[in-house]
Amino acid sequence: MLCTKNGVIRALFFGPTRAKGRDLALLFTVKTALEIFINAGWVGVVKLVVESNSSVLLNWIENPLARPREGWSCLLDIDKAANLIGNICFRFVKSDENVMVSLLAMEGTNRGGVFSAWW
Repeated sequence: MLCTKNGVIRALFFGPTRAKGRDLALLFTVKTALEIFINAGWVGVVKLVVESNSSVLLNWIENPLARPREGWSCLLDIDKAANLIGNICFRFVKSDENVMVSLLAMEGTNRGGVFSAWW
């Protein structure tokens, strides 16, 4: 989910993934969020803050030496997108502060394909 600093939802995306493990699945979610942000034309318009309740994921993004081999190409794509976006911040949030994301993740497991929309 992409939303404004006031909590207004601007984009949704969810669906199944072939990733093995929670953190690898979150990695593909971050990549998708960055792609939507770029394709929606928001680069240079607003600052992007990516919030995650996975300290492992955030460590992979910030520390190339900690990256798993399975997610290497996805992390390279994230690096490229983050460089293109420029004004981006990755931040840790507690699980109970991210209720909507948890609900969308559960809904995504029931879908046959990826759904995304932005406005």
